[in-house]
Order: sequence, then C-alpha cells, then structure tokens
Amino acid sequence: MIGQVLEVYARIDEQIDSFNIAEQFRCPPGCGRCCENPDVEATLLEILPLAWHFYETNQADEIYDRLEHETPEDYGSCIHYIADPAILGNGRCSVYENRPYLCRMFGFSTRYNKSGETVPVFCRQHKSTWPEEIDRISKRIQEGLSQLPNYQDLHYELYSVHPDLQNQRFPINIALKKAIEYLYFYRRRPDHAA
Repeated sequence: MIGQVLEVYARIDEQIDSFNIAEQFRCPPGCGRCCENPDVEATLLEILPLAWHFYETNQADEIYDRLEHETPEDYGSCIHYIADPAILGNGRCSVYENRPYLCRMFGFSTRYNKSGETVPVFCRQHKSTWPEEIDRISKRIQEGLSQLPNYQDLHYELYSVHPDLQNQRFPINIALKKAIEYLYFYRRRPDHAA
C-alpha cells in the first residue's frame, strides 16, 4: 500500500520537475504561508509514507509523543515547518522528500472545471507575485502545450489504493498522529507486513 502511494508521488514529482524546467517556473518567496496554517488538511493515506519513514528511522515514538502532548494551539503550523526568522512566510519543510500528497500538489496542479476542461490551480502567492506568468502558463496548459498533475485524477487513484484511508481528512498534524497510530496497529498484526 505504501509502495503504491510512493509510486504516485514519484510520478507527481517527475511531472512537476519537467513542468518547472519547461516553463522556468518555481515557488515565489513567502511560499511557507500555507505551512504556517495548522488547519491545512491531509488524508491518512497521503501522510502514511511520512509516518512509515518515521518508523524506519526510529523517530515514530518521538514524533508521536510530541503530537500527543501538544495541543493544536501549540503547533501554530505544521510541526515539520521550519520558519525563516528573518522573512515572514518564508521557511522550509524538514521532511520535504517525504511530504504528503497535498504538499506536493499545492500550487502545481490542475483540476477539471464544470465543463470538464483542464484548468491550472495556482496558489494565491503565485497569482499575486507573478500574475503575467500565471496567465501565460494557464493558456499553455489549456491549449495542451504544458502539463501538470491533475489533482482530481490522482486523488481517485489514491482512493483506489485504500478508500477508507484516502477518504478521511484531518488537520495535517492530527493526520500524522493518526497515521502513526494506524501503523502501530497495522504492524502488530501478524498477517500484515508494511
């Protein structure tokens, strides 16, 4: 199951990397603003590879204890976000290689509009920093000249891996806690190997 999710993530990363090279596009300064919001939600399935990474590196207990003893008000942001003390809204992810689906797709994806056409989804920061670039790239995507991963298609692909775990959304820190709990239970079952 985790391997299937990681396969999806590898395809997402490859497609976004190709897009960034072709379009000379990147995240603007201040892209950490969404990471500073502890209410950003993730599904259990999409954050499961991160929880598994913590098991493999013997960090699961430490992370779980931190999540267990802090209240959501204590977080203030995703617990893996390291803010830049000099620039508001700037920072970095301490688990970037293992970040969940939402974090991979945010600002670099497409969706279908009500007419079934593929339209890009860019974040507020992109739109306010580079409006001309967003217009140019949006036209190229709509004309089929440039591609980004489609959020809806990939969500349903993950849903087919494990509907129950992909259907449950929680604030990101709570989702991680629940994913670690799931792995505690899952790993103790003799009929399952992770």
